[in-house]
Amino acid sequence: MKKQIEFSLSLLVLMGLIATPVWALKDSRNPNDWYERAHEDLDAAEVLFKETNHYGAVCFHSHQAAEKALKGALINRGDRPDQIHQTAELAKNLSRHNPKSKTFIAPLGELDKLYVPSRYPKQGQGLFSREEASSCLEQAKQVFDLIANEFEVTSGV
Repeated sequence: MKKQIEFSLSLLVLMGLIATPVWALKDSRNPNDWYERAHEDLDAAEVLFKETNHYGAVCFHSHQAAEKALKGALINRGDRPDQIHQTAELAKNLSRHNPKSKTFIAPLGELDKLYVPSRYPKQGQGLFSREEASSCLEQAKQVFDLIANEFEVTSGV
């Protein structure tokens, strides 16, 4: 059934009747694209942390920065990262190439726990605290700095 849907969509795109759905586009294989997006997310998290009390957004952008940096590093090593959002799993995969990334697996597990709640409000869930946001941002910075060395760039943080 999935193949039939994909074929039908492809046919409609070829006929010019619809645009290619965003979810059907392939992720970039250029590690620098991932690094640049990670840097943008890290910058956004820092600005939000310093200038607002939108701590859920800080956690979200921190997670995005770590995820994109890790995926860029995996691509840089010739891997094709899974389409997952678990940064701890991505760090585990990267540890095959870079043993230093093992030190991030447990802390990133904590960052992963806040990923979904930072995006979607849940019943009974309060707002994120400054301490949670600070922890998320620190994890992202540490991952980013490790990954930045692979790209011979520093995060500037």
